[in-house]
Amino acid sequence: NHGRVEALQSLEYIITYTGHTPDTYLKEIYKMAKSSLSDKSLHNRMAAASLLRALSAMNPQFIANDLDSCISAACRGFEMYIKASTHVLRISLAETIAAFCSPLIGGVQSHATRSTTFDNIMSLLDTLFIKHYTIPEIRIGLTETFVLMLQTRPPDWVEQETRSLVSRFLQLSSHPKVMTNTIYAASVRRCVQFVLRTSLGKRLGHKGRTDTILVLCAIITDVMKASDRDASIDGSSTSTLITALDTISDIIGIVGNAISKITDQLVPVLLGVALHPSSEARITGARSIRALVEANPARAADIAPQCLKRLSTFAGSPSAVHGTALDLAAALTGTACGMLGLPQEVTNKTVQAGLNLVSKASSSKPEPASFLMMNSGWLLLSSIVSIGPSAVLPHSAELIGAWSKPIKSFDKTVKLSVKKWHLQLEELIGALTCIFLYLKHCRTIITEDAQQEMTQLFLKAVKIIPHLPPFSKNAEIFTNIKALYRARVYSCLTLVPPSLYEPKFHKLIPLVVVDLALSENASLTSMTSLLQHQCHAEDSILLKTSGESDYATVEQQLDLLGRGGLGSISNDQYHVVFPGILSEQKPTELPLHPQIEVIDAAVQLFGIIFPLLSQSKQRLQLLEHFETCIASAKQANRSQAIRVNIFSAFLCALKRMVEMKLTIGNKKVRTVAHRVTIGALHNTDPFVRCAAGEAMGRLGQVTDDGVISEAISALVENVQVNTSPDSRTGNCLAIGCILRYAGNVVASRHLKVTAKVLHALSSDKNEEVQTWALHALMLTIDATSFDFHPHVHTTLQLCSDILHQDTGATVQRTAGNVVNALITTLGPEIQAQVNLRHKLQYLLHNLQQSMWPSVELAAMHGMQQLILFAPSYVKVPEFLPVLKDKLDCQHSLLRHAAISVLKQLIQRDGQTVFKSGNGIEKQIFRMLDSEEDKGTRLAIQECIRGFQTTLGARIPSHWLIMCNEILSGATEKEDEALAMQQPQQYDNLDHDDGKQSLNEDDNEDDDEAAQRVQVNVTTRTVLPTTWQTKMFAVECVRQLISVCQEAPKIDGYESPHFNLTLARKIGGDKLILRLADLIRTSFIAATSSTDEVKKAGLHALDDIIRAFSESQDPDVDGNHSILEQFQAQVTSALRPAFAEEISPDVKYTACMTCASWIISGVNKDAVDIKRLLNLLAKALDSIEDSPDPRYNERATTMFRLGVLQAWAIVYNCAVSDVNKNYLLPCIKSTISRLNTYWIQTLRDFAFVSLPAEYSNQIPDCGNFYFAGTRSTVVDFYRTAFPGLVVAAANEYDNTQDVCSQPKSLYQ
Repeated sequence: NHGRVEALQSLEYIITYTGHTPDTYLKEIYKMAKSSLSDKSLHNRMAAASLLRALSAMNPQFIANDLDSCISAACRGFEMYIKASTHVLRISLAETIAAFCSPLIGGVQSHATRSTTFDNIMSLLDTLFIKHYTIPEIRIGLTETFVLMLQTRPPDWVEQETRSLVSRFLQLSSHPKVMTNTIYAASVRRCVQFVLRTSLGKRLGHKGRTDTILVLCAIITDVMKASDRDASIDGSSTSTLITALDTISDIIGIVGNAISKITDQLVPVLLGVALHPSSEARITGARSIRALVEANPARAADIAPQCLKRLSTFAGSPSAVHGTALDLAAALTGTACGMLGLPQEVTNKTVQAGLNLVSKASSSKPEPASFLMMNSGWLLLSSIVSIGPSAVLPHSAELIGAWSKPIKSFDKTVKLSVKKWHLQLEELIGALTCIFLYLKHCRTIITEDAQQEMTQLFLKAVKIIPHLPPFSKNAEIFTNIKALYRARVYSCLTLVPPSLYEPKFHKLIPLVVVDLALSENASLTSMTSLLQHQCHAEDSILLKTSGESDYATVEQQLDLLGRGGLGSISNDQYHVVFPGILSEQKPTELPLHPQIEVIDAAVQLFGIIFPLLSQSKQRLQLLEHFETCIASAKQANRSQAIRVNIFSAFLCALKRMVEMKLTIGNKKVRTVAHRVTIGALHNTDPFVRCAAGEAMGRLGQVTDDGVISEAISALVENVQVNTSPDSRTGNCLAIGCILRYAGNVVASRHLKVTAKVLHALSSDKNEEVQTWALHALMLTIDATSFDFHPHVHTTLQLCSDILHQDTGATVQRTAGNVVNALITTLGPEIQAQVNLRHKLQYLLHNLQQSMWPSVELAAMHGMQQLILFAPSYVKVPEFLPVLKDKLDCQHSLLRHAAISVLKQLIQRDGQTVFKSGNGIEKQIFRMLDSEEDKGTRLAIQECIRGFQTTLGARIPSHWLIMCNEILSGATEKEDEALAMQQPQQYDNLDHDDGKQSLNEDDNEDDDEAAQRVQVNVTTRTVLPTTWQTKMFAVECVRQLISVCQEAPKIDGYESPHFNLTLARKIGGDKLILRLADLIRTSFIAATSSTDEVKKAGLHALDDIIRAFSESQDPDVDGNHSILEQFQAQVTSALRPAFAEEISPDVKYTACMTCASWIISGVNKDAVDIKRLLNLLAKALDSIEDSPDPRYNERATTMFRLGVLQAWAIVYNCAVSDVNKNYLLPCIKSTISRLNTYWIQTLRDFAFVSLPAEYSNQIPDCGNFYFAGTRSTVVDFYRTAFPGLVVAAANEYDNTQDVCSQPKSLYQ
């Protein structure tokens, strides 16, 4: 194999670099490479794919003549020898197909003289996709091919072809052949959704994204018109509708608050889906509504009244009521992620509507219409609870009564029909969902008495479970409802202290065990989805899961543990109102099938109950019963499912026992526990073996050292006796896990034996055994630390041998992890041991050159350790090009590792990184637009902040230019042009005094036009800048000001960054020389169409005013602030922020910035000051207006307190600073009115600050807070209090005649 790979690579180099090869040879090479695509060896297939790409680049005619056959061969390569098929191979083959097709589009013609158009090629790929859609490897491979194909087309072309592309891919999701199987149909929809989201949602600019949404809306409108004509449910059109709605949700999540520009066009379309006859379509439409409201919370005030009106209008259509209730519930829940909320009137009406629907459904006959009414009512009530305490408190009595009634009123003596049971369970599930959300999101208002009352409700709900009708083959929907009910009961019990229901453990355990052992029905084979989560994060390398690349969303369909299939929001409609589950847009977080959900809930509840069983006898009985259940299962798949469920529950219990520092029990319990666990070490499922190894380690924590020694001896013996790969992998991992948790002292006692065994297994011929043994060896090194030193050289030689062999990616990666563990063990000693250090560096270099991203990941982690322990031996200029290359890869974990290494280098020597990075700071800034992982985004931001902390005071203009480009949307080409125009200005960074020149004459006057950063306005950007990135750019500007303020001062007196005379004298790059650009940057942000960017811009403007207000302008005679020349820009930025349509939080920020500008002393002209005070005066005039109908009343309170706080700032400054006395005449006429408001605010604060036990003495409404908002406005009052109390005290002190004020005012 190795020789064949070398031969294929040699041919590739010959074709690539010689420039010409005779056609005769090319034909033979082509045939050989094409046949190698189906080779058994993974390396051969990848080498053949790379060779074919080189052939295509050199002579596309070969591909044009045999395109169909060539693409079909690549498709077979996706599928052949599935165990040797990996994500890297699929990407390589997908790149090969894209390379075949890209040169042919409208170019080279085949023998048939038919021009190969994009449509022709896409039609061919579509046909192959439909033909092989049941084969996951080909389905995923072609999905990735679609994405890579579109990446070969220019963004402008993709934007122009949006409509045809969307239509084409949606046709795939609704193809009649696909619709024959619901599971495959869901998988295809997920693939299409991924292509649209990646190729259109992530790649295009804002205009392209919004155009995509509008195209999808047009398609949805057409589907809805068709459904109006034909009331029956059409599977194909419904699939199209669901895919379009899911894609809209995804793209809205990318666009964010900027979606407001097309909301008026979007809302009617989404609300119209509520009338669709398919419940799945209605639920998916509600998910889109939720995404829209989370991105733009202000629209909830428009959506909610429309939905409330529709509930009355469509009262005669249960499905329309259900869809409308879903939309209303989704809109209300979406407001929970923002601070402005909805008006109290909306929540009041929603509660009443929900109670009415529940009451109506309860008294109706058990028909499908009643089920929909019941769901609708509980969805509305659950959405109120999901908002949090602010919405619940005014209606707590009604809600508690509503969810208590169905549980308390259940009569087990009454015989019910299946339909009546169905309706009863729908009501119980809705009630339990409300309680679940109440416990999860309203804990601050839950008392101990309330917890006890709810626990009693749960125990009554538990008593209902044994009375549920038995399993029926013909009642699948009812069976799922029963499973969902049990899942909800178990989930609720996990949220209350177990001590409250400990006396009832004997009733709970049998029910939980029935669900774990699948005893309800002999045909069930459902597995929990939690087994993987029970395993240690370090062990994920053994499971070959697909969460490491940008294609993880579709690659997850191929995970070995596909328990329950793909998650779907339609599996549990109440997830629409679960806060936080949709904001990440991760399909893995969507609810699974009810049969899986109940097992997951049972696993978690068992993990809580088992450690609290007081007697060893009970634990022993349970473990023995589990053994019996596994042994008695006749079917292999059922036995495996029971084993997985039981083992997940047992491992969950062990983890909790470790947390509680409990022991597992007497010797009999330990014996059975070990027997159960060791039996799982031989399982064929790697997930079970991995979990069994973890369980062995946890068992060591709940037993003593003697038991650990016995266990290790038994495992070593098992490895020597049993030579099967499954047994060896499980046993060697168990050894590593035991040592991981045993601690250094215990682990070192067994080091000699375990090291010998693991070294031997690491050289095994079976790659899986090698992988698991190397991983266990890595765990052993970490556990024994310094004591492993005698084995370092032999282990290093072992890793070197493995890395130089023709082994798979997983083996090489685990070997790399062993190398990293050795570096950690050696620590700073690496610097002294030259030969050892050279060998480690050589191995890390080899790992970096690997063709496998996962192996490169190990190299990155090794470099992190080397930088930590031997920084002087890491050549930063040579390493940075490697790092920059990794920052652009499609492997998300590798990008994250590269960013982590970069952050580490910046912390150590940011100056060297900056000088050698060749624009690396711009590269990582651009990554913020496309990076979705929160951890990576945070690391990128920390890197940029680290750069600014180190170099911000030395070259502030560089960072300002970069932030300005981000805010103005400069393209990559414009960035390059700007870079060419800029001189090499950073060669003198090594100077400590920061006197580097920007190629300017120090004696020359600073011409504003020359100093100004050009703000380039473009119609669209090559690399679109999101509003989140723009907001961070503004935060960087604010940090730049802060860094310059903290920079060393001249003679400890004044900073040249804020003194123009000093800056000109010293020379170099100083922040004050770029003041015009600072103002312009904040102006761009403050006048943005996105509220978040607008607030950030106003904050930046505030910082600039505070930093430069004392800076004098030497070019103007007299005592004049340098900010005087920017009065027009500042006023122009402030005035729009006070407009009527602006949200209260932006107005609040504008008030604070306006107050800072007034008291800065920049302008002392009474006319100009009054013009500014006019802004605050208009805000003050509106202080007694009715609350803003778009938001919750607490938003009005926040704005009013902000206005009063701003006036207090101005007044306090005017009174306390003799240099600001000129302000007093300007505000004199308003003081009396303000004083009254200030005192009223202080009285309000006194009331809302009282403890809860005095709640009956606190008025429901205050002067500035409203009914139902008291608990949510305390922080607003607390923020305003210091300034207001000082202002009131100053006014009291300045009042000559106290009696002139109302007597009650100062009481």
